[in-house]
Amino acid sequence: MASRNLFKTQKTLIVPYGLRSWLGCVCRAVLLEDPENVIEFIFDYCMGLLNFRKNPSMDVKDLTYLYQKNRGKVISFHFSMVC
Repeated sequence: MASRNLFKTQKTLIVPYGLRSWLGCVCRAVLLEDPENVIEFIFDYCMGLLNFRKNPSMDVKDLTYLYQKNRGKVISFHFSMVC
């Protein structure tokens, strides 16, 4: 007889659009700025993001990128190959 665990279905989690981008930007900001109080920092970051958002229909991914860029903390990684 087959095990019950073998036939369990995987659950699907639907994540709201833009949540992954927003979470990535928040995590990056926390790592870059290394705040003493992370909870307060995230609250301030989110309030700043809401105030920065001028157009409510602006794409969340674009909004988080522009806000991060405006804070002057955008990191770009460049890899060069040495031959």
